[in-house]
Amino acid sequence: MIARNPDPLIFQRDPGFFFAWWPTFGLLFFWTYYFHYQGFSDVSMGRGAIVIGLAAVIIGEVIFGRLFRNFALKLLAVSLGAIIYYLVIQVVLWLGLNTDDLKLLTALVVAVFLAMPYWKNRIVTRKLKGGVHHG
Repeated sequence: MIARNPDPLIFQRDPGFFFAWWPTFGLLFFWTYYFHYQGFSDVSMGRGAIVIGLAAVIIGEVIFGRLFRNFALKLLAVSLGAIIYYLVIQVVLWLGLNTDDLKLLTALVVAVFLAMPYWKNRIVTRKLKGGVHHG
């Protein structure tokens, strides 16, 4: 396979090319600056941000999923989910629990919020089965 040189006039021929790739260039610049500031880089850097983001999406969708329908309110739900996640972490630290167990406790919080729709469904079906009497 022959390596092809990139088109040097791509920005002149297709102005949308730059706007399609600017987020990638921005992230590249950010991480380059961050690693330079830290003085080192590691494979696991940024993993905590992914976990927090995932937890925020899960918590926000579980609590506010049926209330918020449009995209802006879904973003608000994710933001509120992140705030709830941080509040739970602060309560765990305030209780004086071991910080080594913080990952376990935050994983349990996310697991509880993942299980909430299942539990809610079981309670509703149990009430429907037990509450309706045909005589």
